[in-house]
Amino acid sequence: MHFELAWKPVEKKTVWIMGQHEALPEGSSIARNAANYSISGIRNITDLQQSLTFTPGMHISYKHGHVMEKAVKICARYGFILIDTNDELTARIVQEFIAGNATLKELGNSNIKGRSNMDAALGSGNQAYEDYTLTGHIHILIQCAVSIAWEQVPSAAKMTSSPTTANYKLTEILSTTKYWKDLNLFPKQLSPKRQATFAANAINKMYHDYALSSLIGLQEWRCPINRLKPKHNLIEIEEYYPLIAAGNSFQPSLMDTMEHNSHQMSNHISKQLRLSRNNNTPCIRNGTLCLADCDIIHLAEKHGMPLAIAIDGSYSNQRATTNISIISPDIQEGDT
Repeated sequence: MHFELAWKPVEKKTVWIMGQHEALPEGSSIARNAANYSISGIRNITDLQQSLTFTPGMHISYKHGHVMEKAVKICARYGFILIDTNDELTARIVQEFIAGNATLKELGNSNIKGRSNMDAALGSGNQAYEDYTLTGHIHILIQCAVSIAWEQVPSAAKMTSSPTTANYKLTEILSTTKYWKDLNLFPKQLSPKRQATFAANAINKMYHDYALSSLIGLQEWRCPINRLKPKHNLIEIEEYYPLIAAGNSFQPSLMDTMEHNSHQMSNHISKQLRLSRNNNTPCIRNGTLCLADCDIIHLAEKHGMPLAIAIDGSYSNQRATTNISIISPDIQEGDT
């Protein structure tokens, strides 16, 4: 189900209401935009008289519930939080705030007070979760904090082709206790130090998740030119070459959408793994001349025969390994 069209009016209504109560950080871009949001109202007749000459009083309410807002709140009460993939960093920081709140007990938690007295539907759930949804005030305030921090990142860092510099500056800001202390978003609720820790943890986990998805730790073995004749010797560990490591793995842009980062990661991995028949650059691995891309493709296709691809995996010492071997028929000139 696609929620994007339903999110916008719901989120804008929440931001507008918070702006009316001066609950948004002063001077932030979200606070400035909130005043200009067009929020529809519901007209209710509040004082209807029988007399035809009396003009009924009208009351305009801006707190009517959007259909998606109701669905989100119902799900949230049982611990199901929908992630905003268009603002991945905010969503991840919110998750850290949720994990750090000991009062948020999910559905089925044995520590829920009065759990034995609940009915089949387990009551109305935990309404505290609603504050962390896209329509909740905690989510909105964290979104403000991320937006303000991004505005403090120098424009020159944002304009570079690599997100490294901008990511570093943004991480530096969000991980600083003083930044959260100056914002004062959650007075007497959560210390600025914990808020900074939550933000730093969220960023580290985001890097970690994308590093795993980008196949970090992948190693490659290429046959040396002087060993093309088949032998049954085991390949030594030293002959493997790190193909994707920390230095060349994909790094996401903290302020991009999950969809954009995923596409960028896919393109990045494709460039690292795809062989090119036009690439005849000598391939030297650990001081040994090995098959180049064009050599591998030539040997694989020269007989026009099907290829065999063998995949094997194992798990030991808390480390998973996968071996992929591409094998072509060994056809000699004298074969008939």
